[in-house]
This record gives sequence, structure tokens and C-alpha cells, in this order.
Amino acid sequence: TMKVPIMIDFYRSLDREPTQDEAFILANSLLCSRNSSSNLLMQFIGGGNVLAGVASVTQTAQYSGARNTYIAARFIEGVAGETFGAIAAPRTEPNPNFNTEPDPFNQTTAEDLGTLYSMIYDCANQGSGLMVAYPDGEFTQTECRQMLELTSANDLQRLLQGGLPEGVRISHKNGWLDAVVGDAGVVYSTNGRNYVISVFLWEDVDFQDFERLWPLLEGVSRATWNYFNPEDQLFQPRTDLPRTAQDC
Repeated sequence: TMKVPIMIDFYRSLDREPTQDEAFILANSLLCSRNSSSNLLMQFIGGGNVLAGVASVTQTAQYSGARNTYIAARFIEGVAGETFGAIAAPRTEPNPNFNTEPDPFNQTTAEDLGTLYSMIYDCANQGSGLMVAYPDGEFTQTECRQMLELTSANDLQRLLQGGLPEGVRISHKNGWLDAVVGDAGVVYSTNGRNYVISVFLWEDVDFQDFERLWPLLEGVSRATWNYFNPEDQLFQPRTDLPRTAQDC
């Protein structure tokens, strides 16, 4: 899910249309969650210096309203001879009632991801959101629409998408690691009552039981859909979902 603020900062850094190569890297980062592609985007943002890009992503995310979101190091790619470095993590104040043992180099919250998707959506549809936060032309409506179009291609068929009727459009980014699973995005209701939803689940285990956690997240998604779409409710959990997420 940290790849959403990377996408936002990449577009902030552009003063032109993305090239086809850049669009391909964006797709690999957002749809396939490839760490190498995300690192390339941050290297571009930093003018060739990936740690400068790391710092920029954090600054843009927090300035945009995601106050408890940061990244302090490049993503691990798992290749031979890989080198690492890090910058100082900023001070954050997440809810003290929850301790999910977060990664010291890479943190966000459900609220922050919802905030970022709200900023993208408002930019794309009302010319506000990111365009108001950055009034000097860093973002255009076309760029924000491209972000939503790109993440609409995340055809996972599980998590938030699995709690919606088949064929409903959702622009979203998911992620899971060890004991946590999360998904955030915009759902396009059939009645026009579009909404932003962001759900993270964590349990104190070595690795999550996805056959238990994923249906729970999908249940939250289904309940939210039913609230905003009372005339088109999904009364029962879907039985046509694949056992695991679909490949990018």
C-alpha cells in the first residue's frame, strides 16, 4: 500500500505525460507490487538518488494529509549484492491504543490511505484535493484520473473487491505481509454514491491465516457496499471468489 504515495509523488515530480516506459514501471509497481519498479520510481523522483526520492515520498504524503505515513529506506528486492541505506524516520503519532509492531522503515495507517485516495478522487473529479494542496500546477485532473484508471486495473478479485457485486469498478491498492493485510481505494457505486474505503487487519501471529482474515475484510467491504447501495445489496458473501488473489 505504500506504493500509493510513491505513485502520487511520481506524478507530482512530472511536468509532462509519462513515457511508455514510465507507464510500464508504474503498472509493475501498482498492479504487480514489484519492489524493483517502486525503487525505480523513487530513484526518478530523487533525480537519480533513491534516498532523496524516499525522503520526497514521505514529505509529499505527510503534506497531503497522511500524517502517520513514511518510508525511510528503499524496498528490499532480494537480489544478490543488494545494498541498503536509510534516512531518519519522522516523528508520527498513530493511535496509541494499537501496537501492530510496525516496520520501522515503512509505515502507514488505514486513515492515511483513505485520505490519500480522497485527495486523488477529489482532484480527478472536482479539481480540488491534490490540486488545492499543491496549487502551483504540480497535479492536473488528467494525472489524478490516470492514477484512478491505473489502480482500477488491480483486478485482484479478493479483499475489498471480493465484497462487491461482480463487475463493480474499484480503484484500489492492496498489500499483505506476515501478520497484516490491507486494502484501500475508491468504490464506484451503481447509484452514484461513490465512497472511499480503507481496511487493515492485523493479528499477533507469525503469518496470517488468510482463509480467515480475507473473508473478514471482504465482509467489511460488503457491509459498506450495502450501506451506500441499499437498492442493490449483496445479502450473502460471494461464493464465486478464487481461493487466493489473482496474478497481476
